[in-house]
Order: sequence, then C-alpha cells, then structure tokens
Amino acid sequence: MLEEVAFALLREHLPKYSEDNIWEIIEDKLQHIAAILRTDNAECKADGVPLRFEIDDEQSPYIKAFPAESMKAHSLPSFGGLTPSSSRTYVRGYS
Repeated sequence: MLEEVAFALLREHLPKYSEDNIWEIIEDKLQHIAAILRTDNAECKADGVPLRFEIDDEQSPYIKAFPAESMKAHSLPSFGGLTPSSSRTYVRGYS
C-alpha cells in the first residue's frame, strides 16, 4: 500500500514526529502523492520509458516497484519540479 511506503519514508525523514503526526500528514497528502505518481507513469508510458512502478486507481492506492535493474538508465521523477535536494527541504519544512 502507498500509505505504508509513505509512512516508512516519512518516519525516516521526520524522526521527531510521532506516528500519529506522520499518519496525519499521509492522510492529508496521500491523494496528491498518488496523483503525482500516476502522472509520472503516464508520462513514462507516453515517452516509451520503462516503468519503475505501477500504481492502481483505488482510493487507498497499491504501489508495486519494479526491480532496480529495469531502472538503471533512467532517473527518478521530479514530482512536480521537486529535485532530491528540494524534496528534502520540503520534508524539513515539517521538522
């Protein structure tokens, strides 16, 4: 489930936050995260780029990552213009 992946990621990056606080952030942002991931997949398909993951259209999305070997030649998505360093800044905004 996408919620579980998001929890693991936020737990690592927001160690001062309680589990309840992290779940509140996930509840608030989950649909936005899922929409970004779906858009990235659609763009990859349109560009003929191998998919790095699949995500369904359910209210509580299920996400399945593909093996790293299939991603070696491709970079991670920018998630609406966020680079890895700016996404760390975004996460730090919650700390």
